[in-house]
Amino acid sequence: MMNHSMSSGSGSLRTNQKRSLYVRAMFDYDKSKDSGLPSQGLSFKYGDILHVINASDDEWWQARRVMLEGDSEEMGVIPSKRRVERKERARLKTVKFNAKPGVIDSKGSFNDKRKKSFIFSRKFPFYKNKEQSEQETSDPERGQEDLILSYEPVTRQEINYTRPVIILGPMKDRINDDLISEFPDKFGSCVPHTTRPKRDYEVDGRDYHFVISREQMEKDI
Repeated sequence: MMNHSMSSGSGSLRTNQKRSLYVRAMFDYDKSKDSGLPSQGLSFKYGDILHVINASDDEWWQARRVMLEGDSEEMGVIPSKRRVERKERARLKTVKFNAKPGVIDSKGSFNDKRKKSFIFSRKFPFYKNKEQSEQETSDPERGQEDLILSYEPVTRQEINYTRPVIILGPMKDRINDDLISEFPDKFGSCVPHTTRPKRDYEVDGRDYHFVISREQMEKDI
C-alpha cells in the first residue's frame, strides 16, 4: 500500500512567491482547447494532484501531475488560480446577461452543479455555516464568486496505519479473495468481533475476536 497521502490544507492558497507547492485540481483542463497557452500545456482532470514547480507568474504555473509512483516526467504550464477564477467570473457574467428571465435550463446551470459539488465536498479548504449560506442565497452574485473552484492546497503526509478498503456489491466476496491471493503483501481480511461462544475449531484472533459481552464490545467501540 502507498505510504503517503495528500491532505487538504486549511489556509488560503498564496501564489506570490516562487516556490513549490501541491494542489488538488477542482476542475477539468484540456490543453488542446486553450488557445492562450504560452508554451507546452499540461492537461488534467478534476481531483488530480498537481506538483506546482513555479507559481510566481500571475497567469501561468509550471506543474507536473503526481502519480502513484511519484511525479510524472511530463511537465507543462497550467492556468493559475487567478486566471481560472477571472475567466470563470467573466463567463458567469456573460451567462447571466444572456439568460432570459423566468427560463431555467432543464439540465441545471453550471453554477448549480458547482454548488452541489461544494456542499458534498468534505475536503474543500474552508467551511461555511448556515448563516453564511443563507446570505449567499440572498445575494447570487456574491455566491457565484465565492463558489468558483480552481485549486485546493494539499500537503504530503506519511501514512503509518493500514487504511480500510470497503468492497460492496454481489461480487464483493470474490473480489476480496482475488485481491488477497494476488496481492497478499498489500491486502488482508478484517477479523470480525463477536459475542457468541467460540467453537472448538475456531481460533481467537484468526477467525473472530471473541468478546465477553455486548456491553464490552460497545465500550471498545
